[in-house]
Amino acid sequence: MSQVIKHNYLSTEKLCVLLFLLIGSAFVIKVHTAPIADFGNYYYGSKLFLNNLFTKEMYTSIHYFNAEIQKLGEKNYFENYIPVPPISALVYAPCCMFKPLVAKTIFNLLGLLLFCYSLYQFLIFSQLKKSTVLLLPILFIYPFYSTIYQGQAYLLITAFLLLAFLQSERHKTHLPALLLAFCIALKLFPIFMVLYFLVRKKYKLIFCTLGYLSLMLLATTVFISPEIVTYYFINIVPRLSNNDIVGSYSAINQSIYSLLLHLFTENKIENIVPLVNFPLLVPVLESCVIAYVFNYIYTQRNSNTIFLFGLVLLSSTIVNRYNPSYSLILILPFLSYFLNQLKFNFIHVLLVLLFLTGLNLPIGALINFSLVLKFSRILMFFVIFLLILKEYKAPLKLKPVVIIFLVVCCIKYFTFSVEPTNYFQIQNSKGILYDIDLKNDSLILKNTFGEKNITEQYKLNGKANFDNRLSCIDNELRFNDNIICVLKDNKCKPFIYNDSLVVFMSDLNQGVRFYRLRVINLKAIGVEK
Repeated sequence: MSQVIKHNYLSTEKLCVLLFLLIGSAFVIKVHTAPIADFGNYYYGSKLFLNNLFTKEMYTSIHYFNAEIQKLGEKNYFENYIPVPPISALVYAPCCMFKPLVAKTIFNLLGLLLFCYSLYQFLIFSQLKKSTVLLLPILFIYPFYSTIYQGQAYLLITAFLLLAFLQSERHKTHLPALLLAFCIALKLFPIFMVLYFLVRKKYKLIFCTLGYLSLMLLATTVFISPEIVTYYFINIVPRLSNNDIVGSYSAINQSIYSLLLHLFTENKIENIVPLVNFPLLVPVLESCVIAYVFNYIYTQRNSNTIFLFGLVLLSSTIVNRYNPSYSLILILPFLSYFLNQLKFNFIHVLLVLLFLTGLNLPIGALINFSLVLKFSRILMFFVIFLLILKEYKAPLKLKPVVIIFLVVCCIKYFTFSVEPTNYFQIQNSKGILYDIDLKNDSLILKNTFGEKNITEQYKLNGKANFDNRLSCIDNELRFNDNIICVLKDNKCKPFIYNDSLVVFMSDLNQGVRFYRLRVINLKAIGVEK
């Protein structure tokens, strides 16, 4: 009897969850007085919604959002609501009953408890009893801390995805569909999980997910202006899918796409000297990776469901264009399966070391180093995926790979938005540019960095003036009746410089509304002043 009781209290599942709970609780305590960080986006978005200040400017002006937060007395912050779906303003509204940092602490604790509960259910269902599973909390130290520090929803998202998987394996339809729809509505990227249910031929579950997602979208338009909701999905979501969250070239993204941009595209500010300036290689090579990954997932459709579920989430890290540290918690299902199968041979030990290093790399400290170092995480995960192909057998069927490649390549080619850009000789050096002015032969740059607004003034060597013949209409830059720029970047505040140059604010190749000053030579494009 004593042995049975001992087993019940010291089972692998309970020990693993207990370790996560203890580590997570320590992190929650550690950060409870830290800056509000990313949680401020969601908290203050809901606060402005409740105060009837949730306007279209939430998605068109980073400065507007930060200025409104400043009026509410927040200190030490920089927020950007533009990537956040409108439904978040409704979901996080209950948090506004509490002060900001108290709300963040409560949110973190609730996310931690729900995560631990769902993980325990997942481990029990998976029968992952090998003691090496206890390495999970150690492998995920940094993603776990990052999630809690930022007040991000990834513990909640991971919990709901685990529960959706478990319920689907129990042949439920509506509950997993509802959980998956909620995750997609809140963060968009979990749409990738539909691939798992697609290869498992759970078509009814997919149909129900889309139905619940539509209902959530309609419910959002009841409380938030349909114009704002429509603007988000038409103007913001396509930009987000192209990696324009903090900038196409940002190493914070840690994606194959951003790495390829650095290798094969030239940018006079972000990437002056590429390996080879051949932009066509970016969509082609990215499509090759996606085609092979998708084909491998399909070949594993009849394998262990836990392995397949984890593989889909791991694959999303390989093909996704945005992979911050806190999103890596989603790799947990695959690693739990792998650790339960762990053998002490060269490949398995190497995989553990690569996972440990890749998951816990402080990428923010490496972004000013060489290309290999600042993209070291995605390179490690690419190597991890290749080793998994070797370890778990990857039959290559050329025909489906070619078909997937052609379809994906067409989509990637026609949506490839990184363009050669001519920049003005003067650029802001601090914060995010949100406005410009001309005064006394000088260019005034107005920047925001959260609670601080910074003004920079630069003396111009030539004549500059705003001209009523210049206009920006539906992202088309016009001079008189001539359209001089039709790219889909946001443009504003154009002025004439030295009689022949048009200088304007643009977020091309940047995060949405992360403006730089671009320039167009009227004479070079055949337009006479």
